[in-house]
Amino acid sequence: MSEDAIREIDELGIDELRARLREAEETLRAIQKGEVDALLISDGDAEKVFTLKSADAPYRALVEQMQEGAVTLNMKGDVVYSNRSFAELIGWPLEQVIGSSIDGFIEGTDQATLSELLLAGAGALRTRLLTKSGAPLDAHVSVSQVTVDDAEHRTLIVTDLSTLTKVQRENQSKDEFLAMLAHELRNPLAPIRTGLQVLKLSPQGEIADRAREMMDRQLTQLIRLIDDLLDVSRVSRGKIELKREPLDLKSIIGLAIETSVPLIEAGRHELVVHLPKEPVPVQADAIRMAQVFSNLLNNAAKYTPDGGRIELLAKLGVGEVEIRVKDNGVGIPREMVPEVFEMFSQVGRNLDRAQGGLGIGLTLVRRLIEMHGGQVKAESSGMGEGSVFTVTMPLAPFASDGASVPDGSEPRRTGGKLRVLVVDDNIDGANMLAMLVAMHGHSTEIAHNGPEALARLESFPAQVVFLDIGLPGLNGYEVAQRIRALETSRKGEAVTLIALTGWGSDDDKKRSKDAGFDMHLTKPIDAEKVEALLNGFLRPVGQTSARAAS
Repeated sequence: MSEDAIREIDELGIDELRARLREAEETLRAIQKGEVDALLISDGDAEKVFTLKSADAPYRALVEQMQEGAVTLNMKGDVVYSNRSFAELIGWPLEQVIGSSIDGFIEGTDQATLSELLLAGAGALRTRLLTKSGAPLDAHVSVSQVTVDDAEHRTLIVTDLSTLTKVQRENQSKDEFLAMLAHELRNPLAPIRTGLQVLKLSPQGEIADRAREMMDRQLTQLIRLIDDLLDVSRVSRGKIELKREPLDLKSIIGLAIETSVPLIEAGRHELVVHLPKEPVPVQADAIRMAQVFSNLLNNAAKYTPDGGRIELLAKLGVGEVEIRVKDNGVGIPREMVPEVFEMFSQVGRNLDRAQGGLGIGLTLVRRLIEMHGGQVKAESSGMGEGSVFTVTMPLAPFASDGASVPDGSEPRRTGGKLRVLVVDDNIDGANMLAMLVAMHGHSTEIAHNGPEALARLESFPAQVVFLDIGLPGLNGYEVAQRIRALETSRKGEAVTLIALTGWGSDDDKKRSKDAGFDMHLTKPIDAEKVEALLNGFLRPVGQTSARAAS
């Protein structure tokens, strides 16, 4: 130890010396932990700043988390640093990327351009990366200058253009879909509004009858559009729960044909059906599978010029059944065949098209079929050559004798006039439903909120209550629970509760049932269904209300 150092220690004293040693130890520990970015050291009149390697830790962490590739090159073009995103883009292990020349990852024709940018220290180019698999990858490369340890380097930020292109394509599809949705909603709304104006001028006679028939058709189309939207959304989010049971597929196809006949007849098409003589046993959800084949038949009817031919053929195979829906319509361009099942895809997306639809029907078909363990494919030789959609379904391993689509229990008719209470905060909706019920000879009253409904039931002991779920304050579920509680306490006859709501998922129906409802109707309500329900008094033979029985 030098004499100057000894003299300094003597002047400081032992306590001060210990304090400085503790400070030095704490500084060393902080440096080791990466908690110190820089040191300022004073040497007489001069001061020096030493930047520590840990200073770049936050920035390095940020670069490592980037989705874009980040590469640092020395002036020879060798990779001295790469984040994992770049290594994953080109498919090479990170340890093999570092130390390699950047030219090994860039398409040969662009290597000269990149060299010029590296020399200039700034710029950008669109190129193709050479991946380990051999498949080229479109990329955008941005070059900037950086100094590392007093030496010039270059940093490249690499963006995968295939991902960017996909996002742009999806955004374009969404924009086109929203424009189409507006167009398709206005199509039925326009004649409905015109029909209302016609009825104001001529409420009776042949013109009024034709206007009402037209409005009913257009409203059915509007409901179908909304149902398709809701269904494809539920399927996409996994909100549809299939109610699979042993069925004869021929019965399901029969239901689908019955649903599609109006559209087929409107186009004056010939429908040819060939089904096996023996039963075709499947484990399926009858409603959803009927929806699948109805969508395929409707699709054929829409895209086939008037007077066309539509064929539905089912063929039994080993452990599976194949169903083909074939038409001689407009066909599908070869390049679009792989895309027809994609969301919002539609052949002939033109403003002058007459087919209509949102381009989601086939998406729904594919997803429902796949949920049943089957497959669907499309075939076409091109425009004007017609198309064929083939569904393959696994056969069920059970005896199919007697398997058929359940048609519900026989309703118990009571005859006479019913007391019906309509509860809805939408005044027009409540008045129209009450008017419809009254036109069938039943006694009706109206309430517009929960407390009012409970009060009306005291003076008007309704047998049937149409109860809206979305009431202000006391909602429909709470009103239903209070009604059931009153029945239990008074041991009176159970009222039939029918939920009215715009929500129609399986979860919504379960919640209605748990709250005490007998039935769940999704708005808008079909007038014929209301009439049928009231005529049958809603409840099957031998079944009593679960709430009354308890």
